[in-house]
Amino acid sequence: MSQDIEVLLARARDERTAGHTGQARATYGMAATKARDSGHPGLLAHALRHICELDRKDGKSDHAMVTGREAVAIYRSMPEASSLDLANALRVTALAMEASMKPGDATSLWREAGLLYAEAGVSEGVAECQRHLPSTLWPSPAIRR
Repeated sequence: MSQDIEVLLARARDERTAGHTGQARATYGMAATKARDSGHPGLLAHALRHICELDRKDGKSDHAMVTGREAVAIYRSMPEASSLDLANALRVTALAMEASMKPGDATSLWREAGLLYAEAGVSEGVAECQRHLPSTLWPSPAIRR
C-alpha cells in the first residue's frame, strides 16, 4: 500500500512541476487519504506538508495552517522522522500563519525551523528563517552548536 501512496506523491510532484497546481493539490489529497486510511504517518505528513503549501499559495491560508499543524504534529510524534522534514513542515506552516495575518504565532516555528536547517547545513533555509525573524530572536552562534 505504501508503494501506491508513493506513486501518488510522485505524480503530484510532477503535476506541480508542470504547473498543474490544482491537479497536484487533488493528487496530494488522494495520497493523504490513502496514507491516513492505511496507517502511514510519514507519507501522510509529507502529503499534508505539500497541501499546506499549495493551499497557502491558493489563498486558503486558514486551511493551510490546519494541514501544516497536523504535518508538524505527525513529524514530532515520529522518532524516525528526519529533522529536515520537520523543518520543512515548520516552514510552510509559518508561511501559512503569516498569510493568515497571525505572524506572531509563526515566530517560534521560524526559530525552530532555522535551528533545524542550521543543524542540517541548509544555508538557504537558515537565511529564509532569519529574514522572517527579528535579529534579537535568532540565537547566537554559540547557542546553535
